[in-house]
Amino acid sequence: MKRLISYLVLPVEISAFERQYLARMNRIALIFFFCHIPVFIGVAALAGTSPTRAAILTLLALIGPAVAYKTLQNPRHLSVVFGFTAMCMGGILVHIGQGSMQIEMHFYFFVLIALLAVFANPLAIVTAAVTVALHHLTLYLLLPRSVFNYDASIWAVVVHFVFVILESVAACFVARSFFDNVIGLEKIVQSRTNALSDRNRDMRLVLDNVGQGFLTIEPNGTVSAERSAIAARWVGGYVPGKKIWEHLGELDSAGADWFRVAWDSIADDVLPLDMSIDQLPRRWTAGKTTFSLEYRPLIVDGRLTQMLLVMSDVSAQLEREQSEIEQRDFMRLFQCLLKDKKGLLEFFSEADDLVSKIVTPEVTGPELRRLVHTLKGNCALFGLSALAAFCHDLESNLLDAGGAMTGSKREQLGRIWGLFASNLRSLLGSDRADRVEVDQTEYAAVLDALDGNAAREEIALRIKTWQFETARTRLTRIAEQTRAIGSRLGKGSLNVVIEPNDVLLFPESWSAFWSSFTHAIRNAVDHGIESPEERLAVGKPREGQIRLTTKLLDDELWVEIADDGRGIAWNLVRERAAAAGLPHESREALVEALFHDGLTTKGEISEFSGRGIGMGAVRAICRKMGGSVQITSTEGKGTCLSFRWSNVHDRLDALVLGPISSPTIENQTQEAEGHLQ
Repeated sequence: MKRLISYLVLPVEISAFERQYLARMNRIALIFFFCHIPVFIGVAALAGTSPTRAAILTLLALIGPAVAYKTLQNPRHLSVVFGFTAMCMGGILVHIGQGSMQIEMHFYFFVLIALLAVFANPLAIVTAAVTVALHHLTLYLLLPRSVFNYDASIWAVVVHFVFVILESVAACFVARSFFDNVIGLEKIVQSRTNALSDRNRDMRLVLDNVGQGFLTIEPNGTVSAERSAIAARWVGGYVPGKKIWEHLGELDSAGADWFRVAWDSIADDVLPLDMSIDQLPRRWTAGKTTFSLEYRPLIVDGRLTQMLLVMSDVSAQLEREQSEIEQRDFMRLFQCLLKDKKGLLEFFSEADDLVSKIVTPEVTGPELRRLVHTLKGNCALFGLSALAAFCHDLESNLLDAGGAMTGSKREQLGRIWGLFASNLRSLLGSDRADRVEVDQTEYAAVLDALDGNAAREEIALRIKTWQFETARTRLTRIAEQTRAIGSRLGKGSLNVVIEPNDVLLFPESWSAFWSSFTHAIRNAVDHGIESPEERLAVGKPREGQIRLTTKLLDDELWVEIADDGRGIAWNLVRERAAAAGLPHESREALVEALFHDGLTTKGEISEFSGRGIGMGAVRAICRKMGGSVQITSTEGKGTCLSFRWSNVHDRLDALVLGPISSPTIENQTQEAEGHLQ
């Protein structure tokens, strides 16, 4: 019974939509009922009953609904009144329509009961059903001719009642369904809207309290109004029609044009969307704050409708990573100091000289690129990844800027190098280069010579050459660096063979060459040596071999680096030279092209090679020192790079010393005295 009552009786709350709807329906119903007056008068005239009586009865029946329309505030109550009024009108129609058509007048009851469903109120239908039942039963007993035009039995009333009940049940179902699914739709929508608003409020609470900024961007680049609180703080509030690159340009104007051009490819929808997104910047800097940018396309029916931009402040993360890199670099410095103090000091001296030249505004163009490239290579060899990475970025900027470097970049390099130099000095202390280190064997040989009364001039020369560096020491250091590069480039464990041939070199004379020689090392490993898998596939040993040689023949010094790698792809060199507008008709022209700045056979740029600068840099230093360079290469078998200097005896900065009192030392004693004093 409770379920039936709750079904027939509507919820107490009346929505604005229902009130507005019922007000319209009640107004139409009242007009509809007043339209009965002329109709009923006409029916009475046709049926031979009194038209006057029909008018009076109809007017009397309309007094109640008219008063209710003016006084009742609840529109549902008024619809119940109209349910009662409808059946009263039916009773009047049946009464004044006596005659042969009287029984057909009963259809009016069924039609009106069905029409009452438009009020979406089952109680209006129940009221009408009860009213018509009481009407039939009462008038059947008191005035039967007012209901039936024949001598009907009580069962006729029962049959009418049953049909009224059946139609009322169906009409109540229609009315309640109408209320639940149409009239009550506003409540459903409002309920779901409230739930959605609650979820949005919760989501907004989450978004406004996370460390990421969220923006939505239209396909034309316009930023939508919706954004998280932190995004609004970073890029500003909503401005109609403002583009994303304009917002970011206020943080850092340098990349705004790049962003705009990259976004144009998305708007044009020519390239694949993933490819266009890859062209957008991933980092954005505003003062000391760096943001990472992540793009998430919102696709509907295969088309981009919006782009979600996720911004994250990664400044602290970058500082932490930079600090970790600097700590690792500092540890490598310490290891180098323990293992090869002299080599580290030499690197420091050479790099310090390179930095001093790079930060000089007068140094530009190819010379600047070579200096930066050399500094990058030397830093990479000693494991200074942070400084090497910065130089790598400098190279990219130089290419983009046509060889020019901004003052801020020069200052930044100076600051980074200054920090490194300060750390190194703290390791070395005040005494860095005022000591001469002597091999124990050499020290013992000089003592034996003194005990054996060897010539004073011979012993003096031997002691003075302690300032020289043995080629073995230098080549051993280079061999270790070569193996390290091979490991980092995935070339496996390289077999590096050194052939120093007892050569001694005066460090100050050759430091610039050895600094640039790193380019030849990187080229041999990166360009020449194949991966272990490639070598095995062509029948070579798994380990690549690099041979480092120094030799002094008469008065000519040779320094060579040879590999057993893939050799130079001369056809590819010819193709790249032709594309660069360089001579390429002969082998000599192709060799010359290899040393041209910007020409490379590598398909990608790495930390070690790929910019086409290194070979030109090492040859430039060699020629500046009066030497020459030769290349011999066979595809599939390897390449040999030879550096040669003549008349080294005249300069006395390269020697081969044998035992004291040997002919070799005797022949060199007189001119050595003149040079070293």
